[in-house]
Amino acid sequence: MKQIKILAMLLSLLLPIGVVQAQMYKYTDKDGNTVYSQTPPESGDYQSLSAPQPAPPGSNGSDQSDSAASDIQRDAEDQAKQDEVDKLAAKNAQIRQQNCQAAKKNLQVYQVYRRVKDQDGNVVRLTDEERQQKIQEAKDAIKEFCD
Repeated sequence: MKQIKILAMLLSLLLPIGVVQAQMYKYTDKDGNTVYSQTPPESGDYQSLSAPQPAPPGSNGSDQSDSAASDIQRDAEDQAKQDEVDKLAAKNAQIRQQNCQAAKKNLQVYQVYRRVKDQDGNVVRLTDEERQQKIQEAKDAIKEFCD
């Protein structure tokens, strides 16, 4: 008796199992509502719908995993780009701060002293017009680089 039960179980496992697909129908009822049903309407027009096809054997949703992997890769690339932008922004902010400090120092020098060093390192005396021009340039630089 026990052997028959085991044999019946093995045979049931070995029998091919068919996929059952129900037929679906879509139609509009007398009130104008769209109806989906497994039986067609008694009268009137209807549309026969087919059930979605099952995934092929051996397919375990690899399309979704490929999509997820590409999403992860895209997110990582976006994060790397954002990190690069953040580093560049920090570097630009540091340069802007240095330019602000230099502009403030230049303004102080031109307001206090009449003699300054030129590009060659020689001390020269500025005329009042040159001095006012340099003061205005320093003020413009402060407006541009300082918050």
